[in-house]
Amino acid sequence: MSMMARRVGQSAVAAFLVAAAIAGVSASACSNGASRGTRNDFVARADAKRYDLKGKVVRADLTARKVTLAHDAIPDYMDAMTMEFSVKEQWAIEQMAAGDTVQATLVIDGARSWIESPAITKGVTAANAPRGSWVPADPGTPVPDVPLVDQDNASFRLARFKGHLLLLTFSFTRCPLPDYCPLMMKHFAAIEKATAADASPSLKNARLLTVTIDPAYDTPARLREYGAKHATGDGAANKFSRWTLATGKADDVKKLAGFFGLDYYDNTERIIHSLRTAIVDPDGRVVKVFEGNEWTVDDVMRELRTAKPAAAAPTSE
Repeated sequence: MSMMARRVGQSAVAAFLVAAAIAGVSASACSNGASRGTRNDFVARADAKRYDLKGKVVRADLTARKVTLAHDAIPDYMDAMTMEFSVKEQWAIEQMAAGDTVQATLVIDGARSWIESPAITKGVTAANAPRGSWVPADPGTPVPDVPLVDQDNASFRLARFKGHLLLLTFSFTRCPLPDYCPLMMKHFAAIEKATAADASPSLKNARLLTVTIDPAYDTPARLREYGAKHATGDGAANKFSRWTLATGKADDVKKLAGFFGLDYYDNTERIIHSLRTAIVDPDGRVVKVFEGNEWTVDDVMRELRTAKPAAAAPTSE
């Protein structure tokens, strides 16, 4: 091969490599753009329901890709309240800040929900920024022994559960989002059955507690009707032998919710509806707090199996 031919061949190879490198960079840029835009888990099915949503940002969590909105009532779906929503568009959560106004579409797709296509109006100031630590109680901290009222209208304190492992969460009967309160109730129903069937005495004697964050509406009678759809207990005649649903005075519920990191919006005093689920040991101390709705029944069962057991067989309640 002549010197000229070799040079032509080398030039062609170099040109090919440069083109390939440029194509790779372009593909990478497209890929990065896609990851910053939307994700496949936000693809809705044809029968998904959509609602117009308007609210004010209380908190934006870029890492979890979620925003807490104090939103207006959604006709034919849910009352005005403050709740946490997943956000489809990455760019949107990057722009949202406390005090901003958001208009978006709420998508309900089977057991999933999120907001998409938001229009954001900036509006935060130091004076209207929300308060709150959003930090759940540390392991080993005693849970406040607040007074509550159960689904049978019986007054009690959290000391009722001393000697038992306790799984506690917050919910309310009017919550319609399938991946929030209804999911917590579904998980608790599965955990109630799993612990009752477990060979370990500590798990077999574990207790569950769901505290409403809407005490003005959720009367004991409403809680009983709500819980009866999920609780198993000792059968139809005693469904609440292992799982208690509770309401109470607003200040007492607020104290307990705040202990676990649930907070309140300053201006309206409405609870910010994120999610907290906690394991409490038989001495009434925090073992672990699960934030959000991404934990599974298996996650909780693993933690319960490694938690401090009761020192002796728990007494009857």
